Amino acid sequence: HLHIPPHTAQSQHTHPSERIGVILRGQGECRTGDGTAYPLTPGMGWRIPTGAKHSFFTAETSLDVIAW
Repeated sequence: HLHIPPHTAQSQHTHPSERIGVILRGQGECRTGDGTAYPLTPGMGWRIPTGAKHSFFTAETSLDVIAW
């Protein structure tokens, strides 16, 4: 479980393995290394490939994520 508080702008980072997850609560964005921003809303699933640059961003609300 990841809790990302409101007004968070993570640094771009990578992981040594694929990540998958589900958005539990809140809203935010996943921003990729090429500048694309994907809106994140409750109930949606997501996948980040091995080594892909990404970061999470929140504005006024927090974001709760389950990630594997």
